[in-house]
Amino acid sequence: MTLAQAFARIDDHLNPIVVKELRQAVRSRLVVGMLMFLLVVLLGAMTLFVTEATNQSGLNMTRAIRQGRDAFEFLLGLFAVTTMLFIPAYTAVRMSKERFQTVADLVFTTTLTPSAIIRGKLMVGMILTMLVFSAFLPFMVLTYFLRGVDLPSVFIILAMAILAQTVTIQFALCIACIPCSRVFKVILGIGAGGGTVFFCVAVISFADELLRYGVGSRLGSSDFWIWTSILLLLAVLAFGFCHVLAVALLSPPTANRAPAVRGYLTGAWIITGIAAFSAPWHSLVGFPLDLELWVGYTLTVLLAMLLISVSEKDTQSPRIRCAIPKSRIKRAVVFCFFSGPANGIAWTFVMMLLTFALGLTLTFSLGLMRKSAETFLIMSAGIFLYSYSYALTGLLIRRKCLTWMQPQNTWLIVILILAVAHLAPLLIMVLIGVKPWPDVIYGNLFQTLDMPSGDLWTHLLTASICAAVITFLNLPWFVKQLYRFTPNEHRTSNAQHSTSNTDY
Repeated sequence: MTLAQAFARIDDHLNPIVVKELRQAVRSRLVVGMLMFLLVVLLGAMTLFVTEATNQSGLNMTRAIRQGRDAFEFLLGLFAVTTMLFIPAYTAVRMSKERFQTVADLVFTTTLTPSAIIRGKLMVGMILTMLVFSAFLPFMVLTYFLRGVDLPSVFIILAMAILAQTVTIQFALCIACIPCSRVFKVILGIGAGGGTVFFCVAVISFADELLRYGVGSRLGSSDFWIWTSILLLLAVLAFGFCHVLAVALLSPPTANRAPAVRGYLTGAWIITGIAAFSAPWHSLVGFPLDLELWVGYTLTVLLAMLLISVSEKDTQSPRIRCAIPKSRIKRAVVFCFFSGPANGIAWTFVMMLLTFALGLTLTFSLGLMRKSAETFLIMSAGIFLYSYSYALTGLLIRRKCLTWMQPQNTWLIVILILAVAHLAPLLIMVLIGVKPWPDVIYGNLFQTLDMPSGDLWTHLLTASICAAVITFLNLPWFVKQLYRFTPNEHRTSNAQHSTSNTDY
């Protein structure tokens, strides 16, 4: 194969989203202006640092030695702000515009899969990141000659910053793919922007600590590689979750979106669980993934998935029903992984039961039942059961009382119930003048975060009773959903009939 044929084959497989977005980015005055502005700022900043280092070299040796580290910290902060705020915002805005346009656009007319579209948008963001990185890298390496920083630390911290920026771009694309109105998208964007700013500050602070302790000199330490492996694992899993969720959000509403998301989360749960259970066999201070953190991560993700599940449509589309297996055994296995509110609720409940069962088994079998671990498990169980009760209550109200409301708005009812349940008791106590305040307010999620062990048990008992009652009230609906979980026999028979006619 000649070189021309190789380039032709590569050109055929090139993602058209990348070509389209890069062509528009090159023509954009915003991108070109940002790069030119960055080059001017970098040149001016390094000129000042070099001049100050020259002046301080014979006066204050300690300050002169720190010039390199100070210059690198300044450049790193500027690089993080540019790549973790500007580029994700640029890619998210571009994605949102194509989602909202009423005219036919590439997202709606292309034969590319949703996964290919998301990959193309991500590649554009990464190419812009590499473009910015190529402008920063010469100046960052120059800080080595100002002393106070070593090259291994520079490259390790830069790799960490690029990894964090990749996760941020994928998160921004996931937010941009959420189907909602413009007003809510603006509110969601502001919230996501605030979280991104917090994450950016955390990355800069963490990089400053690594630079201060000389991470480049710890490459031979086993603790360094354990920390690095766990943090890399968490970053990769977070990136993969945002990617899978963005693909699901970009897929048609009639498609079976749930299997990829729930299957990915189940695999991530197993991998992180193995990493968390390995924590007792080493003694790292502040280990980033021990048993309590694993339960906390799992609880947060499952509560979000529970809120999404109750907002799904009650009836499954023919496209989904055609994918349901005919065997009852197979249907029982895949039930929790299909789209549908009952399927999502069942998957969430089973995953949380397995999480608590494995957590208790580990703590009892290894003799690790510390008071803090016991309290945290009880608190997590109470929060989940309370949230489960609120979610199913909102689902019941929407089905029985607000039949005119679209199922995808069920989460609004749940949020309203949460607000009433938390604020109404306090307002009533203020109006009737109850003093002192009661020690235990049942149903309050925030109160369970800071309660003694004895009161947590009463919260857990109350939450269990509420969960049992609301499950019983929704049981006929759940049984009906189980009965409906059958393949589309009418479409299957039509397909078989058309096949037999063709054969004839």
